[in-house]
Amino acid sequence: MMRAQAAGRAPNLNSNPSARLGGASYDQQANRLGLAMNYLRAGLRWLERKRATQASSRRMRIRETISLGEKRTVSILQVDGLDFLIGSSTAGVQLLSVLNNRQPNIEPGSGGRQL
Repeated sequence: MMRAQAAGRAPNLNSNPSARLGGASYDQQANRLGLAMNYLRAGLRWLERKRATQASSRRMRIRETISLGEKRTVSILQVDGLDFLIGSSTAGVQLLSVLNNRQPNIEPGSGGRQL
């Protein structure tokens, strides 16, 4: 192969397949690639399970938020399947309305205190 390079010709890579892959055969490279793909799949499955567990264990989440101007928002907050309309500003957070038919004993404007 050195003579081919010295004569200005490209080396014949078909005669030595390991020269094309940095010393590893095609089978070794395929095995390494397969192993890497299996690790990647296992990692993705773990991430999906972790996200599903976290999402199902949360009792409270903000479903939607609308900005009303500088530092003022109205949001729909869901807690244990109940939806609440809340407003927030620099002065604090205020319960504006209970949106579900199944209403707890909370009076709007009471700061979320139960009656």
